[in-house]
Amino acid sequence: MVRAEIPPHLAARDGLQLRTYHYPIDRPQGLVVLLHGLCEHAGRYADVAQKLNETGWAVLTYDHRGHGHSGGDRGALTQDDDFMHDLAAVLDAAQRTYPELPRILVGASMGGLIAARMASAWVPPTDPAAWARPIDGVVLCAPALEPSMSMTQKALLSAFGRLIPDLSVPVGLKADWCSSDPKVVAAIESDPLIHQRITPRLTQFILDNGQAVMTRASGWTHPTLLLYSEADRLVQSRACDRFVELAPDAHVHACRYQDLAHDLFHEPDQHLVYHDLFSWLKTHFPSRALAA
Repeated sequence: MVRAEIPPHLAARDGLQLRTYHYPIDRPQGLVVLLHGLCEHAGRYADVAQKLNETGWAVLTYDHRGHGHSGGDRGALTQDDDFMHDLAAVLDAAQRTYPELPRILVGASMGGLIAARMASAWVPPTDPAAWARPIDGVVLCAPALEPSMSMTQKALLSAFGRLIPDLSVPVGLKADWCSSDPKVVAAIESDPLIHQRITPRLTQFILDNGQAVMTRASGWTHPTLLLYSEADRLVQSRACDRFVELAPDAHVHACRYQDLAHDLFHEPDQHLVYHDLFSWLKTHFPSRALAA
């Protein structure tokens, strides 16, 4: 079968160009759509894509708007739901290229929030949002269901966020909060594509959609793997705990690590994370050969 090509750039609903990265393989058993986190870019996950390829999964990823090589002001949104419509455009391209295969969202940090919000749209009663697209499963890796924010930051957002929603301010991201591996920390600090900007509109997107996921968690329907650590300093592990308590056990499998930093795929003990990921994929999405 000759598959349609996925172009290196996809047009979002407003014409903004999203940079895509496609990692195809022969006879894939499914497609992973990989979503990166705030301030970073898809290039940091090339190693994750390679490992997924080695286990039989094609991978499609992209730089969020305002990130990496995609268009848009750094750390900014034009409309409140831009990220969701952008993901819809990528999933439409995936449908054209892999119409017969299961599609799994794997989201890290803010990407995990976006993936969870897409899955939440299918909780009955389904969300009528124009960006809703069918998916087959979700992996949430340290998802930003509740970001770590000081009381001062919350107060400033409440006071000024609606008045100046597109004012770009520093994030204050600390590389050593992301990983306990000095090499990973050094790579983050020297990476020219990692920025340190965010707007109140984007911050409000994270807060509002984290709450939307929680509100719909009790009716969750998608097979979901939740990977998170109680030692995470960038997102609140208590929010992941709460999601696990609310969501049906039949659909959500959680792996809670004790001492891994936020960037689970790039921790010294990343083998633990990959083991849990691949075991879950094998259980819920067995190869076509096994299924036959």
